[in-house]
Amino acid sequence: MSYILFEADGEKMRFEEATVAQVIGLMDYQFERQRAELIDDLEAADAPAELKLDEVKKLRDEKGLTSKLIRYAFTLRGAMEVIEYTVPEDKVKKALALDPDQLVWLALRLLGFNTNDVEEGAEDETENPTKDRATSSAKS
Repeated sequence: MSYILFEADGEKMRFEEATVAQVIGLMDYQFERQRAELIDDLEAADAPAELKLDEVKKLRDEKGLTSKLIRYAFTLRGAMEVIEYTVPEDKVKKALALDPDQLVWLALRLLGFNTNDVEEGAEDETENPTKDRATSSAKS
C-alpha cells in the first residue's frame, strides 16, 4: 500500500492511496450519478426516448475509463467526491478543509496520479522543437 504525506497549516497528514476496489466503486458511483443527472436533464428538455437511449449508451460506453475519473478529479466537485469516497471518515473533514488547489492535488494523488511524472516530461524537446535554436522571433 502506498501512502501520501501531506502538510497543510503546519500539520502533517498521511493518507493511503485508493485501492482498486475503491476506484472501481467510485467509477460506478460516478456513472450512476451522471446517468441520473443526464436522464433528469433529458426529461426536463422533453427529449424523445430514442435520444435518451443514445445518450445513456454513450455514457455507458465511457464507464470504467480511468482517464475520465482523473479528468473529473481536476474539478473541485470531483476532487471532493474522490476524497469523500476514499479517505477514512475520521480524516475527511480535515481533508475537505484544504484550499481548492490542495484538494485537487490530494484527490489526484489518492487515485495514483503523480503530477511529478507530468512535470518531468514537460522538458521533452518534441513539445518545444525550437528549444536552443535560433529563430526569427528569438530575443537576442
